[in-house]
Amino acid sequence: MAEAGMLTCVPAGKAEAVERIKPYLIGVGEEPSKASLLKIIGNIFIVNMIETLAEGHVLSEKTGLGDENLQKFLSVVFPGPYMIYSKKMSTGNYYSKEPLVAIDMAQHVAAEILDMAKETGTSLKAYATAVEHMETVKSHAGPSGDISGIYGAVRMESGLEYKNGK
Repeated sequence: MAEAGMLTCVPAGKAEAVERIKPYLIGVGEEPSKASLLKIIGNIFIVNMIETLAEGHVLSEKTGLGDENLQKFLSVVFPGPYMIYSKKMSTGNYYSKEPLVAIDMAQHVAAEILDMAKETGTSLKAYATAVEHMETVKSHAGPSGDISGIYGAVRMESGLEYKNGK
């Protein structure tokens, strides 16, 4: 994400300090714990995006719509991070390149998020599905497998090989 210029900084602290950098950032107030909480909750959106992309890619493949048409749609409607992960899936980089996010790290954060959800009585069904798929990624790619390998897990659930052969 850093190479794509898509990092997110969430400032917190004394109002004067935040004000000095505010023209360059979007803040969440003076309480530092809110920035950490936002970062953790933001991971839910990222993982659910990857899960949704994986499911869409597999359905596109199995229905004959094809990758090219799906990529065109995504580039217009969901540019940015969606395209970064979509390209990792369609090109086979989800299993053949250095991970953007290693599955071990993703699972560590996921455990924190699921604990938080349980403590607060929050239902995260879509997220829980993606977390289940992380186990498949780890079993196929090891602890340094990429989180976008969720695509491979969805492929397997749909009767395809983990690797798309690209």
